Amino acid sequence: MRLSRSTWLNVGLIVLACGSLAVVVATRDAVSSRDSEGREQNLLSAFRAADAQRLELTIDGKKVAILRGGDAAGASTFRLVEPVKELADAATVDKFLSALADARRLRPVDPGPAPSALGLDKPSLQILVQTAKQTYRLALGGAAPAPSGARYVRVVVDQGAPSTVVVGKSVVEDLSIDLDAFRLRSLTEVGEADVTHIDIQGPKGRVTLQRGTAGSFLLEGPSSVLADRAIVKSLFFQLSRLSASQFLKESEATAALGPDAAHVELTTRDPKQTLRFDVGGNCPSDPSQLVLVRRAPDAQSACTTREIEATLRLARDDFEDRHAFSLHVDEVEELDVSSGKSKFALVRKGSGFVLHAGSEAQVELEAGNQRILALLEAEGEQVENAKLGELGLEPKANSVTLRSAAARDSEVVLQVVRVGNKDPQGNLLVYREQDGVVLRLPREQARAFAIDSTLLYARKLTEFGLSSFLSAELERPSGRELLRRAPNQELELETPAGFSPDGVLSADLIQTLGALTAERFVSDRDDGSFGFGHSTLGVRFTFKNGDGSKTEHHLRFGDETALGVFATLQDDGPVFILPRAVRDTCDALLINRSVFPSSAEALNGLTLEAHGRSLRLVRQGDHFSVAPPSTLPAESSGDLLEAFANLRPEAGLHTGPARPEEGFQNPTLTVHLSPRVGPAQTLSFGAGDSWRATRVFYLRVSGVDATFVVAQSKVRALRDAL
Repeated sequence: MRLSRSTWLNVGLIVLACGSLAVVVATRDAVSSRDSEGREQNLLSAFRAADAQRLELTIDGKKVAILRGGDAAGASTFRLVEPVKELADAATVDKFLSALADARRLRPVDPGPAPSALGLDKPSLQILVQTAKQTYRLALGGAAPAPSGARYVRVVVDQGAPSTVVVGKSVVEDLSIDLDAFRLRSLTEVGEADVTHIDIQGPKGRVTLQRGTAGSFLLEGPSSVLADRAIVKSLFFQLSRLSASQFLKESEATAALGPDAAHVELTTRDPKQTLRFDVGGNCPSDPSQLVLVRRAPDAQSACTTREIEATLRLARDDFEDRHAFSLHVDEVEELDVSSGKSKFALVRKGSGFVLHAGSEAQVELEAGNQRILALLEAEGEQVENAKLGELGLEPKANSVTLRSAAARDSEVVLQVVRVGNKDPQGNLLVYREQDGVVLRLPREQARAFAIDSTLLYARKLTEFGLSSFLSAELERPSGRELLRRAPNQELELETPAGFSPDGVLSADLIQTLGALTAERFVSDRDDGSFGFGHSTLGVRFTFKNGDGSKTEHHLRFGDETALGVFATLQDDGPVFILPRAVRDTCDALLINRSVFPSSAEALNGLTLEAHGRSLRLVRQGDHFSVAPPSTLPAESSGDLLEAFANLRPEAGLHTGPARPEEGFQNPTLTVHLSPRVGPAQTLSFGAGDSWRATRVFYLRVSGVDATFVVAQSKVRALRDAL
């Protein structure tokens, strides 16, 4: 059969391709001409770091040997085989091999000198590197004459003749590495997701945890209960930070462990990676650290930090989870509350939530997260031998369900908590279906398990300006104040009588009342747990709307909470949280604080008296002189007057007579004022105290029936002048 021309052409192409493939296979380990360009001056011109299979270093007679391996993913790993058998620090090995591959020689050394003359008879460092095809041996000798820091190096490739070269200081430093640098410093590296079982035998007894569902762990015992997720997370965090500060011999470390050492074993999905170690005692060279002896997956002994001790000293009961739920807020995709025929569903969507409660409503991200967080923070005490039927927990009637997000439906986590009765103190009984534990939750946390409408309320509560304000009546134990807009549009303090309002404090109050914004809503109505029953502060305020109508609110403050203060605007209205600064502004007495002249221009003189000593400043024209002159340097009178000018009270404390505890029977300081206009006045500073985190003195001013507080730092300059 005669072949066509095209057939012959195809056969020729196939032959050429096969030839090319053969060439590639035959030369795949050879250094290409491009790779060899510029490598003529390299210490090892044909060596590539990726080709190294075995590395041996001998430093001052101590030998370390490292073998290249591979993990399940095909990535290179390195294992120490001498003097210990354990994983090596791959980054350090790679860095060393790369430095060796890139090392440059400065110049060759002519044959002739004896090895002893070059320090090569007893080299301080010997390196052996084996690849699949070649073996390289290097020996680091003595110092070369130039440049500074240069050394002699002998190089032998396979069984070839040795050559001697000079290398620079940087090459010497790159190759002169401490043997411990090749050891992994991480002592207890294990992934939480891979651990199936934890066994801790510590000073407080044995704690055993078994992997549950959705990343949780169960405490083994007479009855399996959920382990506190935060404590387990803390344990794994501490394990991740256990790093060797100093390696020890196993015999030395075992002797230092001491009688109270803890034994820890973490079983993993891969039995070969199970972690087992003993920890305790004092590091021989540093008692502030403890000793860790790892038994598996390979042996290692070292000193490390004491961070893990706190967890290892916990008893089994300390690990028990007393929270109703164990998810994190960012894991929750949906919240469902069911109470009889009423249902409430909050579903995460986009950058916020959608509330399903008869109808749909959009809910801001922060408000939705806070509602979920209130459930996640609910924590109580476990009820032993609980009878579910008597507690309203069986049959299941009311429940709260949290649903997590997951890529696959099979990985979605549902945590269901049944809601039962309240005890006589208002505490709520709940049943955690995940492990069958009954918890008694404090009264103030019970409201998070009820259906409410708080997510539908707008956080902006009031909005009006200074010109719309009509009146504010402040109710306090110390007395009542009534600030009102007079017919002439000026603000007047109707009650207490005889006082004018402080302009700054009055403006602050009105602006605060006109821009009330809730941190978040917590309940549809007061259930008696918010502290309004013993409330000591309330504000009834009225303002004018744009259409001329009037609106009146009754703002009441209750107990403090983590985010601020409970408050309500209506006696039977929803309860929300306001910042503490709002309460402090409403609690400030509105009487005028400008009750005495403080400017030197307004004075003819002033006298300071304290502890039987006195000092007097008297006006002489535009200046003040000291009387008697010897009591104060003349140039200091200006400083004293400046300090007096800063003597403005922080606030009025109360009206009426002074109280015994205010210390005016024995004043700290007395100041007599002689104003240029008006009658003389006396300022009496009483006892020291603390007011809103500020150190203060009580202050009374003659002719003013009220007590004020002034910062001690303002008074000190006057008192020290005496």
